[in-house]
Amino acid sequence: MTEDEQDEQKKKFAMMIADAIQQLLRDSDELAHILEEAHDEGYDIFLSIFSGIMIRRREAHAAAKGSQDEEPFPMRFEFTEFDKEFLRSIGIQAP
Repeated sequence: MTEDEQDEQKKKFAMMIADAIQQLLRDSDELAHILEEAHDEGYDIFLSIFSGIMIRRREAHAAAKGSQDEEPFPMRFEFTEFDKEFLRSIGIQAP
């Protein structure tokens, strides 16, 4: 399998996982109740969930495991102002 084909396969799996998570949130009666209650109290809820999905072949993982130089999750992200505001609102110190 070529590297491009592997990348496409990884993207496919990541999209399938993201779709499944979104479906779970849509089907959650508890979440729907909480959002409705908040709306009735005059609040608008904006839900932002960052989900880093890292997919790699097991043999690549096993080879990298022995290396001390490689980080296990090399993905980087930055908090938006909305992210920081949300974290502060629930009592978490934003970086």
